[in-house]
Amino acid sequence: MQAALAELDEDVERAMAWQDLGQYHLLRSDPDNALHAFEEARQLAQVANDQAQLINIWLDIAEVYRAQRNWAETWRCYRNVAESITLEGTALQSGRLNHGEGNIHLHQGSLTLAAASYNKALVFYRQTNDKRRQAIVQMNLGITFAQLNEMRSALDHMELAERLFAEAGDIRGQMLLLNNLSNLLRRLGNLAAARHCGERSIALCELVGNEKGIADSLVNIGIIQRWQGELEQAQRSYAKAEHIYQKFADDRNVAVVREYMALILRDQGQHYGALRHHIKAFRLFCQVNEYNRAAESLNYIGALCRDRGKYSWSLNCHKQANEMYQRMQNQLGMAESQGDIGLTYAFWRNWAAAIQSLSAAEATLVTTDNKYPLAIVRWGLARAYAGQGELDRGKALALQASQAFLELNAQEAEQTERFLQAITNDTQFDINEFLVPLHLAK
Repeated sequence: MQAALAELDEDVERAMAWQDLGQYHLLRSDPDNALHAFEEARQLAQVANDQAQLINIWLDIAEVYRAQRNWAETWRCYRNVAESITLEGTALQSGRLNHGEGNIHLHQGSLTLAAASYNKALVFYRQTNDKRRQAIVQMNLGITFAQLNEMRSALDHMELAERLFAEAGDIRGQMLLLNNLSNLLRRLGNLAAARHCGERSIALCELVGNEKGIADSLVNIGIIQRWQGELEQAQRSYAKAEHIYQKFADDRNVAVVREYMALILRDQGQHYGALRHHIKAFRLFCQVNEYNRAAESLNYIGALCRDRGKYSWSLNCHKQANEMYQRMQNQLGMAESQGDIGLTYAFWRNWAAAIQSLSAAEATLVTTDNKYPLAIVRWGLARAYAGQGELDRGKALALQASQAFLELNAQEAEQTERFLQAITNDTQFDINEFLVPLHLAK
C-alpha cells in the first residue's frame, strides 16, 4: 500500500513538473510545446486521480487553445472544468472558468454575456486576493464596455486595471494594458494621450526585452499616426513592426500589419497597392486558420472593388466572406458582409436587391450591441430607399444613422448631415451625389 501511495505521489509531482513546463512554453508563445506538456500532466494527474490538479490542467489547456483561437476545443475544456468543479473546486478555479467563458463571449461579440462572466470571475478573484487576475478581468471589462460604446465605464475599468497591475508588479500586464488604454483613448479622440500610452508601452517592453510587445505598440502608434495624417511615419511604424513579427514567424500579426498598410495606401489613392496588401493578408490569415479575419480581408477587397466600380467582383468577394462567416457561425460578421452586399447593389443602382440585403443585415444587427455596423447599414438603407423614390423613409433612416455617427464621433457623420440637408431643402435631390465610386469622384 505504501509503495502504491509513493507511486501516486510521484505521479502528482511529475504532473506538476509537466504543468510548470507547459506554463513556461505558454508564456513564451509556444502553444504546440505547451499543449504537449499539459497533455502529459493531464494523463499523470488522471492516473493519480487528483481532481483538483486535473481542473487546473484543463484550464491551462483551454488557455492554449484560446491562444490558437480554437474556440471549439476551448469550450470543450471549459465544459470539462464545469463538470468537475463541485465541492472540490476552488474559488480560483471557478474564477478562471468564468474568466475564460467571458473571453469567448467577447470574441464572439456576445458583449452582455462577456460582462456577466467577467463580473462573476471578479467575485472569485477577490476572494483569493489575486490582483493580477483582477487586473486582467478589469482590462477585459474595459474592452467590453468600449465595444458597447459605454466609454466612461470602459475608461474606469482600464484605469482600475492599470492600478492593479502596478500593485501586482506585473510589467507584462502593464504593457498590454497600455496598448488597450491607447486604443480606448484614440476612440475618445484624445490622440496625444493615446500616443503617450503607446510610447510608455514601448519603454516597458524595451526594459524587459519584449520585442513582440514593441511590435504591438508600434502598430498601435501607427494607427494613431494615420489618424493624425502622418502617413509616412505610420508606414515606418508598421514596417518596423512587420520586421519584428517576421523574425518570430508570427504570420497572423504580419497579416494584421498588411491590412493596416493597405488602409494607408487607400488613403494615398494607391488602390492597386492596397489590393495587393489585402490579398496577402487574406492568404496569411487562411494559412493560420484565422478565418474570421480572412473574411474581413475579403470584405476590404470587396469594398476596394466597389470603389473602383467593379461591382460584380465586389459582390463575389462579399458573398465569399459571408460564406466564411457562416462556416464560423459568426452572426455579426454575416450581418456586416450582408450589409456590404447590399451597399454594392445600391452603388449598382439595384435598389430592390440593396434593400433586401441591407434589411436582412439590419434585422440581425439590432439584436446586437454593435452600434457602428448598424449605423453603416442604416446609412446604406437610407440611400437605397431614397434611390427608389421613398424620400421620407430614406430621411428617417439617415437621421438614425446620423445620430449614431455623431455619438460615435465617426467620420460618416458629415456625409449623413449633408444628405439630410439635401433631402430636406433641395427640390432637385440627386441620390447620385451620395453614391459616387472613387474612380468617378472629382
